[in-house]
Amino acid sequence: MEYKNKIIELLKDGFTITEILEYLKKNDFETSSLSSVEKYVYTLKKEYKAKTMFQLALIMFSKSN
Repeated sequence: MEYKNKIIELLKDGFTITEILEYLKKNDFETSSLSSVEKYVYTLKKEYKAKTMFQLALIMFSKSN
């Protein structure tokens, strides 16, 4: 669960998928493949009905405030 929470946190901070992947690898997260990050971000986009990464981050940020 920490993995998914960290991805959400990084998205809120405006990280791109590539930057998220680099962060996960540098910080020794167990799951740090490009495919797994992309799949989880895709799931989040569907859940929040976001069309772009920017829109997803904006929606998620506004929900946390």
